[in-house]
Parts: sequence; C-alpha cells; structure tokens
Amino acid sequence: MIPGLPIGKPRQTKRDVWLNPPRPPVQKYRDWCDKVRESIKEQEVVIPPAASIQHINWTAYFPPCERVQDGRTKSGKIRYRKTTLAEKGTMLGELYRRKPDIDNIAKCWDCLFDEDEAIAFCTLRKEYSQTPRTEVRITYEESV
Repeated sequence: MIPGLPIGKPRQTKRDVWLNPPRPPVQKYRDWCDKVRESIKEQEVVIPPAASIQHINWTAYFPPCERVQDGRTKSGKIRYRKTTLAEKGTMLGELYRRKPDIDNIAKCWDCLFDEDEAIAFCTLRKEYSQTPRTEVRITYEESV
C-alpha cells in the first residue's frame, strides 16, 4: 500500500531531464516517486524482477469530489456546485472517472521497476475512498 493521493505521470520532454528546478507537474511526480520508494522500504516489501511477474493488480483510491457538474450556462460554460455529504457518501466504492487518466497512473511503474517491458498482464482500477492511497498486488513466479 502506498499512502497519499495517486499521481499520474506527466508528459516529459528532453528539457525536463536537465531543467533545474523542473516544471511543477514533473517535480510533483518525482516527489511522489520518492514517497513510493520510501514507503516500500518502510514496509520492507521486496519487489520481484519484472520477468517473473505474472499479474499486477493496481488500484488507485481518490477522495470524493468537492464539486460536481451541474449543467451549463446560457453561454455554454459548465456550471459546478459543491457536493453534499450525502453525495460524497454515495461516491465511496464507485469507479473514479476523472483525471489522472488510468494510462498515466500505469506509467508510474517506473517508480517500482527499472525495466517494466516484461510486464504483460495487469488490472488497473480507480475508485473513490475516504483515504487516498494506491494498492499494488503482484503475483509472480518464484525462481527455482
């Protein structure tokens, strides 16, 4: 389990490699990766080599939204309103259909694996929860 709000990997350019300080979204992602590595060390989790992995079950949990879409104005702009406590309660356990995109969350494997091209089967899921976190379950083949 990785505590904290899951972050999607931003689009990076060659400039982001040497730019100091990096752009805010890149810095935010790098800080999150450091947090992931730190929490793995604290939990004493051993990450298996990517070639031995059979399946990864990756679930990202996000807090309920503060605002929801409430129609459109006459000029066509989207109108938002605050969510009520009852609405937030009904969101818990439902699928999260907002940003970050699920493919950007999947790119966060760079935090866990040096070479992730051997990963062939995974399940990705985004849900609402009171405590934002990321849960990763890895099924792997033990080497003989």
